[in-house]
Amino acid sequence: MFVSKSALRGGTLQVPQWKDAINANSFYKVSCLLCFEMAILVNFKIPTLVETCPMFPWTLMMACLTFQGIFCYLGDVTTWGQPSVWKALDVWLAIVNTCLYGFFALLPILGWADWPIFISIILLGTFTLAGWCKSMSLEALRCKNLNSFIVFHSMWHWIIAAGATTCLIRL
Repeated sequence: MFVSKSALRGGTLQVPQWKDAINANSFYKVSCLLCFEMAILVNFKIPTLVETCPMFPWTLMMACLTFQGIFCYLGDVTTWGQPSVWKALDVWLAIVNTCLYGFFALLPILGWADWPIFISIILLGTFTLAGWCKSMSLEALRCKNLNSFIVFHSMWHWIIAAGATTCLIRL
């Protein structure tokens, strides 16, 4: 399981008493903004992306990543420990964006994209590792382990961003 059922409705397992530690941790807070970096890279790479995979709505993807950055920061930092609509929006959009991230690896295999297979390997590897980090961050929340949560949840964001950045730069 990668997300709590309550998070799908804007609820949270976040421990309110951790808010100061969360706000003091720049590594964590910056990780919540990494979708903006990915959106900017998609914007710069749209001509190449359209050329290599013309049927995908790349501009919509860029918009989704931009909104993800907003929702993630508001849900994971600003409203830490409180139920909020931002958490629900973050979770639902993260599910869509993460599924798309994994799907991108399959596009060349399906004949729907013309990028090198090593791009798919990077996407699948980072998708798997990031998913593991996400599941570990949920487990850390359930076990009330602040330090593990910060590390694993931050790494979930950083690994996805690193994989996407590497692939976009290599196109």
